Amino acid sequence: MGTAAMGSLAIALLRTMRMGLEYLQRKLAVQCGGCVGGQRLLRYCCCCVACLLLCFERCIKFMNKHAYIQCALTGSPFCLSAKRAFVIIARNLGRLAAVTVVGDFVV
Repeated sequence: MGTAAMGSLAIALLRTMRMGLEYLQRKLAVQCGGCVGGQRLLRYCCCCVACLLLCFERCIKFMNKHAYIQCALTGSPFCLSAKRAFVIIARNLGRLAAVTVVGDFVV
């Protein structure tokens, strides 16, 4: 039960941060129809941060999936399994890329 809670907590926190940022972006868009320089810069920065948060969320989802697999295989706690999964992925990055490319081509 704790394993599922740890994995989903990280995703929920990132998603909450993204939703707050999207709210801020909508408020900025409504507030400044014809933006002046400073407000454009703020909107641009918000877009960049939103993109980074989305990329980070996808990485966390990927790591969660592999951490869950490690938990199932070894019965170890979530954080230790996430560390092991990261090490395995880092060691086999070339193989992972090749399998992903071939899998995308076949499917």
